[in-house]
Amino acid sequence: MQNVWTPKAVERLIQHYVDETGIQDIDPDCLADWAEDRGYTMPPPLTGREVLSKMIRGLAGKARRIDTATMIPYRAMLAYSTNVQGEQRNLWFDADGPTATIDKVKKSVSRRLETALNIVVSARSTWERFIRTHPVHRNEPMVFGVSEQAVDWRYRGKGFTDDDQTGETKIG
Repeated sequence: MQNVWTPKAVERLIQHYVDETGIQDIDPDCLADWAEDRGYTMPPPLTGREVLSKMIRGLAGKARRIDTATMIPYRAMLAYSTNVQGEQRNLWFDADGPTATIDKVKKSVSRRLETALNIVVSARSTWERFIRTHPVHRNEPMVFGVSEQAVDWRYRGKGFTDDDQTGETKIG
């Protein structure tokens, strides 16, 4: 059975829901119930293998360890893209395991940085369009830059403070 739910089909479903119900702020669970009640074809159910594979990817991406030297959490499992028997695949490895190499870590970190940049670009395009179509808000400030200082502040978390006198970073 082929899944008929392409991105365009989902967009049309959402628009039909909004047009029929008048509800503008969508709750995906409510929309799915509404569609099922109206006889829309439901996507094929996932197999147990597919569910487990998704769980592994999700949990691997969330796994964290604490660096004992800094007490800062880091990702325990990292993903990288590689060619396996002619097919591009995402493989996972233990960040502290025997197969962790600088090349795989760079691939993983670069991919996450690229994702972060794409999120910022998407946020900016959304903001710019809103401001263009709602000129009354054109003077609303929004910052899209991410400075090394902001990254460092997030990296160190709330347990760290900067000493303005010495410029040293101390555990607070």
